[in-house]
Amino acid sequence: MFTSIAFIDLALSINRITVICNLRIHKLVIQVIQVLAWLFPVIVSAICLTGVTGMTLGSEMMLIFKDESFLLTMVLRKIVFVLITTLLSWSFLIYVILICYLAHHRIRMRGMSRNNSSEKSIAFQKSIAFQAGMAFLFNTAGSLFYHFCLGWVLSHPWAKLVVVFVDMSVYLCLPLAVFLGFNRKLRNEVCQITRFVSVVQSLNKVRY
Repeated sequence: MFTSIAFIDLALSINRITVICNLRIHKLVIQVIQVLAWLFPVIVSAICLTGVTGMTLGSEMMLIFKDESFLLTMVLRKIVFVLITTLLSWSFLIYVILICYLAHHRIRMRGMSRNNSSEKSIAFQKSIAFQAGMAFLFNTAGSLFYHFCLGWVLSHPWAKLVVVFVDMSVYLCLPLAVFLGFNRKLRNEVCQITRFVSVVQSLNKVRY
């Protein structure tokens, strides 16, 4: 469900701003968001499977239909839409703050002498912000498509191909690629910092 993607987007945005802006946020915050990303869709799916929402499967077990005449179906639909909109709005606000910070940091660096480490740090921060922003845009577009355009798509014979493509790209490929990309860059940066610290410590031991 797109609610889990919205939760993951928020967790990633908080993680990005803490890394780039060097902020201190308790790890429990991101852990709680990650738990909610798994728990909330499971709860909603369990409610739908009980039959109180009139949910039925398509003829080939590919598409899921919900009876909009059920009160609980309309309530859940509104709750999910408001929750997704709120989470994406928080993520968007964090990204705006992050962009402002990077722009301010770049202006400050113009008046100072640059070295290779500072330029690499700025390039690394820009790459993280760009990847996070692209993930946010893809997930926002998918959420809006799911909420406003799904009914129109299901009325066409090619709806199954669209649903399969969206499910594979949004639920599997895109989050996995973004997650691996983030962690690879973070691991490389951490390894570089660790090597530099170890070299400095070794030189200090030899010198003294």
